Amino acid sequence: MKTTLITFAFALAATGAFAETPNAAGEQALAGSSHVTRAEVRQQVIAARADGTLLRAGEQGQQPQAFVSSKTRAQVRAEVLQGPRHPYASGYQPA
Repeated sequence: MKTTLITFAFALAATGAFAETPNAAGEQALAGSSHVTRAEVRQQVIAARADGTLLRAGEQGQQPQAFVSSKTRAQVRAEVLQGPRHPYASGYQPA
């Protein structure tokens, strides 16, 4: 019984370590509080939409750049057909 009571007392005392400390004015900071107003955030979103920097929901970082090939489709196909590993290059014809 004593060990349970002592364990409970230590657990209760330890919960104070997880409490937020007040700022210089003695006020508790709210989780998720910000110095930007809702109107400012809306203006930033509108500006980001206009200049194309607004990311889709769930995406992070830079948007991928479009791939630009230096060869035409015909050039790539000709290279594949000339390659030794392609079954059609050796005259193989499927039934």
